Amino acid sequence: MKLFNSKSLYFYIGSGLAQVVTIITTFYIIKKFTPEAFGEFSYYFSIGSIIGSFATLKYELSIPLSQNSVEANDKSNLTILVSLAFNLIFSLIGLSTSLYQFNIYFLYILLLSNTVSINACFQQFLLYKEEHFLNGLTPLLFSILNLGILLFLTQNNGEVILSSYITSNIIMLIIYLICVKRNGYDILFKNISFYKQLFRKHLDFPRYVLPSSIANILLAYCNPIFIGYLFDKNNVGLFSFSLRILMLPSIVIGSVASSIYRTKIAKQYFDNDIEGIRYQTNNLFLILILLAIFCFPILILVIKYIPLVIDMSRWKGVVPVAVFLVPFAISQLFFQPFSNIALVFKKNKILLLQNVIQLVATVLVYIISFLCKFEFEVFLMFFSATLLIVSFYSCYRFHKILKQ
Repeated sequence: MKLFNSKSLYFYIGSGLAQVVTIITTFYIIKKFTPEAFGEFSYYFSIGSIIGSFATLKYELSIPLSQNSVEANDKSNLTILVSLAFNLIFSLIGLSTSLYQFNIYFLYILLLSNTVSINACFQQFLLYKEEHFLNGLTPLLFSILNLGILLFLTQNNGEVILSSYITSNIIMLIIYLICVKRNGYDILFKNISFYKQLFRKHLDFPRYVLPSSIANILLAYCNPIFIGYLFDKNNVGLFSFSLRILMLPSIVIGSVASSIYRTKIAKQYFDNDIEGIRYQTNNLFLILILLAIFCFPILILVIKYIPLVIDMSRWKGVVPVAVFLVPFAISQLFFQPFSNIALVFKKNKILLLQNVIQLVATVLVYIISFLCKFEFEVFLMFFSATLLIVSFYSCYRFHKILKQ
């Protein structure tokens, strides 16, 4: 299996088209719904998505790192059990305190968190099975379903957007279940003592990989908050919009290549094929270099000429902001795929350390910018350059694992 071939091409195309439909959906929501409605949706969506992401304790990432189909099946069932238990415990805690009220939004959050975690589990199972056509088709189906349901809903409130998203998730759960069953997934669970043993055997995932994911989420969400504190909301908007466009190579191609790369080198790891892993790593590096050289100049041109299609009179200054953020976008393009080396070689302490270093470096950038009273443009250059250096150092540490 190569990172780019006729089989994996479906994965890339499907992920790319899904992003296109998602962007269309975003413009439709902006046009049809009020900011208050979108804010209400975002609030509950964030809660459900974060809980769903953490509910698996990141055991789903162990599924592609399996020696055979039986082990992948057992890890999938373990992930489902863990996520269901976590969601149940969190719901009981929420209801017994002031976090939750038993109403329609509680049910929405419960449905969203459970479907997010179980769908993530099935996605990783299909990834192990190298069903790249299905892994490309499913996100595209989801984005089309979400847009299609929204088109038929008439009310203008956050509950409408949320119900559309959850309905799409439930339909996708049924589709995923059919797909994994056809690929040999056995939904019959073994005795609880077996899963206790399996849980302990792969304890590194909640111990190291889960905190690494928390660090990534903090990195994603803290930037707008800190920028809003240091500068103003206008700069937050310019930053967020620019980054949304510049992260497309990472979302569409980088994440797909990363998933395929992780599955491939995991199988080579069990076969003790270190030379094969090095070959795949060199291929990955070449792909990411080509993406950085060709994609980012094109995206800058896209941002520059968007005003010819959409009124961007209130978004003056977005082009220089995007240019300053290119090094940061490149750093994220490389970090995610190369972090798989630590995951596969069971060097999860290194993975956690590098994520923490990125988080600490980001916070230090903001502290220094605050103390030195940097202008926004100076801050962007300092921010991008620092994260680029830190990410490339992390990639060096990950690559060094291969030599050991």
